[in-house]
Amino acid sequence: MPAIRAIPTYKASRLQAQSRNHKFDIIPAPVRGLDISRPFVDQDPKTALLLRNCIARRYGCELRGGWRRHTTNLGGVGTEASVVTMMGYQPPRGFGSTQLAKLFAACDDGKIYDVTTASNEAAVPASVATLAGQSEPGEVSFDNFATANTNYLLVVSAGFGYITYDAVGGWVNRNAATIGSVVAATIDSVMVWKNRIWFIEENSTRAHFLPVGQLTGTTSVFDFGPLLTHGGELRAMASWTLDSGDGIDDKLVIVGSQGDVLVYGGTDPTSAATFGIVGRWYVGPPPAGRRFMGKYGGDLSILCEHGVEYMSRMLSAKGLLDPETEGDDSLSHRFSEVISRDIRSTRGQTGWSVLHVPSLESTILVTPHNEYTTGVQYCFSTIPAGWSDFKGVPMVSAEVFNGELYFGTANGRVGRAFACDSDDELTDGTVGTTVVGDVQSAFVAPNDDRVSLKRPVLIMPMFQGTRSPSLLARVNTEWSDAGVSGSPSYVADSTSTWGSAIWGTAVWAGALNTFLAWMGATGLGCFMSIRLSFTGARGTLFTSWKVIYEPGGVM
Repeated sequence: MPAIRAIPTYKASRLQAQSRNHKFDIIPAPVRGLDISRPFVDQDPKTALLLRNCIARRYGCELRGGWRRHTTNLGGVGTEASVVTMMGYQPPRGFGSTQLAKLFAACDDGKIYDVTTASNEAAVPASVATLAGQSEPGEVSFDNFATANTNYLLVVSAGFGYITYDAVGGWVNRNAATIGSVVAATIDSVMVWKNRIWFIEENSTRAHFLPVGQLTGTTSVFDFGPLLTHGGELRAMASWTLDSGDGIDDKLVIVGSQGDVLVYGGTDPTSAATFGIVGRWYVGPPPAGRRFMGKYGGDLSILCEHGVEYMSRMLSAKGLLDPETEGDDSLSHRFSEVISRDIRSTRGQTGWSVLHVPSLESTILVTPHNEYTTGVQYCFSTIPAGWSDFKGVPMVSAEVFNGELYFGTANGRVGRAFACDSDDELTDGTVGTTVVGDVQSAFVAPNDDRVSLKRPVLIMPMFQGTRSPSLLARVNTEWSDAGVSGSPSYVADSTSTWGSAIWGTAVWAGALNTFLAWMGATGLGCFMSIRLSFTGARGTLFTSWKVIYEPGGVM
């Protein structure tokens, strides 16, 4: 067979793959809350420089709920009184009991109002008790106390004295029945420790106590003055449960106005053999008022000019002596510097208080800043241990009642916090002011490249929620804290309860969904931070953000 001539085949040369000129990274939301303890170039990407109207959670930053009006017109229409103190009363609730829990508001008109039941904006509640002669009207101290048959709400106020409430007897003035070492009208603080009622005498270092289990009777005195080495008067007392080596026991914690902290143990304060000091610390002066201590679990927190201190840390020689222990997974001290500055600047103003809210899994610090738009509270999420702050909630006073947080305002209102999607919602459900979450994350170097310039091109904030949030976002570089332009708008869907609306004619509340979208970005720098404002349904969760950027050279 003749040979077959081979014909060469020619192919075009393969094009070289286009070089990649973009990089990307994904960064978690600041689940560890606010942190001002690190330099810009070494920040934890899970922390924030700004975290407002959000709560740090394990999976992201949760938009707080709004507040609904519960009661209005305390003090009368046109003469509204400031709600200085909120008080909760819990009676025995055994089988067949008809006794009801009560929520009371003490106002600066010298009167107490029953605000247990919500009322509309037209109602004018009547007072249930008058505390005549108060030196600081509305500024009362209270505690709950149980005898063999009855639970009592104990209330004292300087200038007036001592009054109690119970579900059967109502309000009863106890001044005449309380005698002995103190004139009843001079006491301005009350607390219960080991089934004894203790009183603090106004502007003194003396505490007075009743016999075990007694509501009234002859008081005895204990003067803590010689142990308050920094001077001042006795300011507040609290019970603290711990095991200090001798078994679990309730200790008595005493705080002086100049910052001395005394811890006593024992049982009978009339005997040195059974009652004595077990520890002494100094934390700096606390803010004005009596409510600067708060219990959470087995710990006791104290507000002072150093911020927030915890008895457990002081007991283990940490706290002020070792404020930022390496490896400490509690981030409670990473924001204390801001709180301490605030306390120092408002030290002479009443209004500071500490309140643990189990339903929110958080501790709330109420501050003297109680205006409707600029007022502020600090929130410490107890599970991931992270700080944030709230604005738009005009708290003068607050109390947890039946698992919910209620607060009083300066214009005669009681609000139910975190109960709806907007602030100042009317009792009939009319929508109020939109809650806006503001976040600026820590500065991070994408892909851990800390020296090369980068130009962000696109970002993708990622959310979870029942409804799509509205947001505005930008990238800040090289320590900028510039905010976004404008404010995001949000219109809530009208939802219906299952079984109460006609199918096909109502909008049904959705399940939890993920929401994300690419947004344009600008800037130039080695480090980046996302700044965003967002609105949505309460509980909307900012989970993470992606960034696409162009890498550059070294500046």
